[in-house]
Amino acid sequence: MSPSYDLLNSSIVLKNPQEETALPIRGRKRNLNWGDLLDYLAVERCGLQTELMRTDLEKLLLRAESEWPFWIRCSFLSEPKREAYLHLVRERVARLRSQVAP
Repeated sequence: MSPSYDLLNSSIVLKNPQEETALPIRGRKRNLNWGDLLDYLAVERCGLQTELMRTDLEKLLLRAESEWPFWIRCSFLSEPKREAYLHLVRERVARLRSQVAP
């Protein structure tokens, strides 16, 4: 599989998408949470250190909030698709942020 398999955001094009990701994580393709990304994917499957990955995931969330909107607005997407994409990023960042352990 290509490392960029899930980089295209088809969720904003599909009507009523049933999945958030093409490849399953912990057997699921939707409603992924902090534990799915940190505990399962990073630590259990990839063998990475918990604290290192927690820091990196927190940095990713910060960049998603601060930098991704700029790049989405610069994209060739139509204005409605840009707004849908921005909404999706905010929604998923908020979901993950609400689950971050101190």
